[in-house]
Amino acid sequence: MTDKQGMDYKARILRVMRMAWQTGILRGFSGNASVRLENGDFLITASGVAKGSLMESSLLLVNARGEIIEGQGKPSIELGMHLQLYRLVPACSAILHTHPVYLHALPLLLGKDTREKMLSLDSAESDYWRERLVLTGEHAPGSTELARAVAAALNREWPVAPPLPCALWLASHGLCALAESIEAALGISEQLEHLAEIQWAVLAGKA
Repeated sequence: MTDKQGMDYKARILRVMRMAWQTGILRGFSGNASVRLENGDFLITASGVAKGSLMESSLLLVNARGEIIEGQGKPSIELGMHLQLYRLVPACSAILHTHPVYLHALPLLLGKDTREKMLSLDSAESDYWRERLVLTGEHAPGSTELARAVAAALNREWPVAPPLPCALWLASHGLCALAESIEAALGISEQLEHLAEIQWAVLAGKA
């Protein structure tokens, strides 16, 4: 199960999830990741496993209908959302869902101004990523409502086709980074968390 360069998809997911755990953008059993294979099937992390110590057995192979082709256990409860995002963004080959601390903290500081002011900093870097970050409402993890909400948010923000890389902030839940590779999805997640940390520090300093 390798890409065009002969690199093992499973090994890449395990490495990225380990790195995400080490940087603190996910902890314990939180978070999930998936990769779209060249034949149209998907690898996705299993539900209920610690993400900092994933093994190959913690990855499941599913088809476009979400049916398990290979692997033991249950796929992430966010499988429906992942498949919905892949349908809406054909160029997307990887999704990383994390729970970054500072991105979680920002809405608590911003309150009702979250949508207008999140990641609002006086920098070109912030401007670039604000244009590629979509905010959605609050919905139960793994629910049909959540999958529908991310679809509606993407269609509202980008009626034609979302740019890559891009990301969605799921209110009171976490971050979904969409990219052409799982490594790039990690980079997006780290970048957005870095900007959130800066804004959090600025806002906390003014309190």
